[in-house]
Amino acid sequence: MRMIHELPIRRKEAEAQQWFAVYTAFRSEKQVAAQLRKKNVEVYLPLISRTKRYMRKLKTYQIPMLGCYLFVRIKQSQSLKVLETERVVKIISDHGHPSPIREEEINMLKRIEGLDIGIDNNMQALCTGDRVIIKKGNLAGLNGRLLKQTGKRTFMVELESLGIALHLSVDVDLLHKINKAEVLTA
Repeated sequence: MRMIHELPIRRKEAEAQQWFAVYTAFRSEKQVAAQLRKKNVEVYLPLISRTKRYMRKLKTYQIPMLGCYLFVRIKQSQSLKVLETERVVKIISDHGHPSPIREEEINMLKRIEGLDIGIDNNMQALCTGDRVIIKKGNLAGLNGRLLKQTGKRTFMVELESLGIALHLSVDVDLLHKINKAEVLTA
């Protein structure tokens, strides 16, 4: 008898609106957020301001705090509506079921978003020996291996896909980690 009473409660919990993380295509967060808002989906895209200096003027940009991620507040049954949106890759899930995010975590992101602190939205940790691919620029698509860190945000990369050992100093924003560092034993 007790189990009968628990079933409707669980269904109500599953049909309550919850926050979910959505993984988007590279640099498509703002586009996806706009499309989801047109579908009447509540969207939270944490943005931070970056200022760049161009000759005589300063330009301020709003960029996503977490690259390739945004958050939607939906019922779990509405996940197909989100997945059908152009440039949405997936909803972050656990064993095939979308993983809800607690309201407190979203509120924490909202508090951080308003602060003027240096946030590095590069989610990947790069280590010497990691295999990487160059994402953009004239060398986009080339694979290589990280040799060493040459500055706060630059690395020396050995490009192997060219068939020669060409050592370049590359900005971290241009790199994408392919896999973890391989440990070589002698």
